[in-house]
Amino acid sequence: MPNFSGRYIAKTYELNENIVKGRDVLSHCQIVGSVAKALLEQMETYFKSFFHEGVPLLAAIHDNGKISPTFQEKLNRSVKGYEHNSALGLENADPELERNWGGHAGTGFATLEYMIKRLPDRRSYKNLPYIVGIHHGGCAKISNLACDEVFGGMIWNDERINLINNLKAFFKTDLPPINDELSAKLAAGLTVVSDWIGSGSLFDDPNEDWEDKINTALNSAGFRRISVKQGLSFSDIFGFEPRDAQKKLIEACCCPGIYVLEAPMGIGKTEAALYCAYKMLEKGLSRGIYFALPTQITSNKIYDRFRPFIEKISSEREDARLVHSNALFYEMGAEASPGQSWFSASKRGLLAPFAVGTIDQALMAVMNVRHSSVRAFGLFGKTVILDEVHAYDAYTGTILNNLVKDLHGLGCTVIILSATLTKSRREEIAGIKPCDNSYPLITSVNEGRTRELSISHPESALITLEQTDFDLAIEEAVAAAKDGQQVLWIENTVEEAQDAFRALASAGDFECGLIHSRFLKQDRFELENKWVKLYGKDNTDRYLSGRVLVGTQVLEQSLDLDADLLITRLAPIDFLLQRMGRLWRHDIKRHKNAKRRCIILPVDDLKKNSGLVYSPYVIERTRETLSEKSEIVIPDQIRELVEQTYSERDQESEIMIKYKNELQKKKDDMQRFALKSLSKISESLPDTDVSTRYSELDSVILLLVKRFEEGRIFFTDGTVLDIPAEPLNYAEKCNIVAEIDKHTLPVPKWKAPERNLLNLNRLKKYTYIDESFIVAALGDDRSVMTLDRRKENSKYDLYYYSNLGYVTKNNGE
Repeated sequence: MPNFSGRYIAKTYELNENIVKGRDVLSHCQIVGSVAKALLEQMETYFKSFFHEGVPLLAAIHDNGKISPTFQEKLNRSVKGYEHNSALGLENADPELERNWGGHAGTGFATLEYMIKRLPDRRSYKNLPYIVGIHHGGCAKISNLACDEVFGGMIWNDERINLINNLKAFFKTDLPPINDELSAKLAAGLTVVSDWIGSGSLFDDPNEDWEDKINTALNSAGFRRISVKQGLSFSDIFGFEPRDAQKKLIEACCCPGIYVLEAPMGIGKTEAALYCAYKMLEKGLSRGIYFALPTQITSNKIYDRFRPFIEKISSEREDARLVHSNALFYEMGAEASPGQSWFSASKRGLLAPFAVGTIDQALMAVMNVRHSSVRAFGLFGKTVILDEVHAYDAYTGTILNNLVKDLHGLGCTVIILSATLTKSRREEIAGIKPCDNSYPLITSVNEGRTRELSISHPESALITLEQTDFDLAIEEAVAAAKDGQQVLWIENTVEEAQDAFRALASAGDFECGLIHSRFLKQDRFELENKWVKLYGKDNTDRYLSGRVLVGTQVLEQSLDLDADLLITRLAPIDFLLQRMGRLWRHDIKRHKNAKRRCIILPVDDLKKNSGLVYSPYVIERTRETLSEKSEIVIPDQIRELVEQTYSERDQESEIMIKYKNELQKKKDDMQRFALKSLSKISESLPDTDVSTRYSELDSVILLLVKRFEEGRIFFTDGTVLDIPAEPLNYAEKCNIVAEIDKHTLPVPKWKAPERNLLNLNRLKKYTYIDESFIVAALGDDRSVMTLDRRKENSKYDLYYYSNLGYVTKNNGE
């Protein structure tokens, strides 16, 4: 075998304020392959079986494309004092050309493709070029061959193959045959993570030995075998004995598989799932936990419960990460300060052993986005808890089905939680044909078998149903609040919630509040904390003073609220049942006149307001289901009500057929769009080019300020933020990002002021600014306008109030 000289550099680094040559390609590849090998050695035997023995070699050869004239010229030009090096054959090398084939990753792709075409069983190795080609996120479409002149011709191609042969000898193995998508994605994820770690500053100096630094690098990044306390009982962790539903889920969850728990609100589904996750860790059948929820708010609330859980089960101190786009704002604090964790950086959150976040982060593991393979590797072998799965539409639901299927294939324990799942949805998400229609119910799919276990439900509760109009509902709410009761009023749109709040706030001397999505984040955070305390189980004196809290869907699933009286706009039955779950949620002292009542307001126009949020067909089916009912029994009738609303029926009226066809067309469109977004190892798109949620209602993020200068922001609460031209360090940048984020809110695109044309270049260093991000000013009259003080919106006058949030008024034009 020819001796590989190691004369080609892979990296540069800064030394004494100068850029100098760093590791050569051979040693860098050896480091990355050794990191991959060490990561696999950390895993339990069960998880090692998911990888071919040659995968560390594959990770090592990821950078073979750096042996090319264009890449070598690019790195050499960055070194101080470099003069054109004709000895390496770089006379005509133009680094700019690399854009045509995705840089050195594209060159590496072409080299692997060249080698594999010459193997007798090339089909078994078809995915290897893509694994190498996507190690920087996306795979460029390569039209060049490895021996083309742009890559240095046959001479340079031989050098790249020489490198690969040296690495084969070093790792004493050959290229692994990987011909299925899931194994390829897993190997690609391992390769990227190993490259990130192996490219760390610990390995910068080429004069230092690297072998004894591999474990140090892994430990510094946070990769180590998880250690949990053994033999903890359910009550040891949560302080109470498990109920029947919790016991049966724990018994069923004996090995990796899919487990669906359908049970009513308040039965303790979260504790049941977490204890199952602990048992899987205890048995060595799990690599960690990811708890996925529909919204950032629900993620934040579970995160507050998840952290103490992790502290109780961990033998050593383990951090729990919060993973969503605004996690930085929520996590700010002494124990989660920015920059302390390798997992804090973008796209690394799912790699942390323990994390809570939105479902979106997990969905991107099966979507055509950059580094979807990293997300898949991050979830690999973990216990993944998917909560509130009924809340997703056909678009997100289709992606979710594929996520659950892939997670099962990746050795995960998937625990699916819902209070209101239809039989057909259970069939889709678990990939089985359900037989048992009882409720509550556990469905388990593991070791090739499907089991359905009925479980006893808690004590039944009778809820009185009343249907009335808006004005009478206002009278009922006012009377109950003045009587000392806690009233919860839920609308389907922000505008309807604001109207209800105005009417109630002017109707009496009781306390009245409003929560919806169009508050500045810091205002919403304060409102939620205040009202959760007032409506929570720990407020033992609440019956002494009545009040009304008005809101939108955030109140039905995001916050732990307990109401004496519920007033709600008609919505699909599963969402209504969620809202009813807020009625008498806890066993606490109530006002003597309180009764378990739910007042339902009609949807008068199915083409406006609520009809734009929910399908008119489903709203009408729900209305029919409840039309003859003056009371329902929970949880006894949950399954009956849900199936009665969503089941197919033979005859429909003409208008219902029209509504049904509209719903089916929209569902088909959503599913088609969703299927297009699913990932293939050979394709990837930027994260911004795909969406985990389907919406016909475009929205923008509004940064609301009092005044904006190039280096300074004057916020609406009187605080001032200086923005450095360049952040001093990562921690400072995170602090600035979090502070800016506190003053943002989402608004519909057509109800926003125009984008301003002022210079925002400095802000761009801290916030991603495109057409979906608008900086607006708040005037002294509470009006929202452009930064140059223009009230620019053709249809609406715009305002912001701390008690109402973002308000739009039709200006009549």
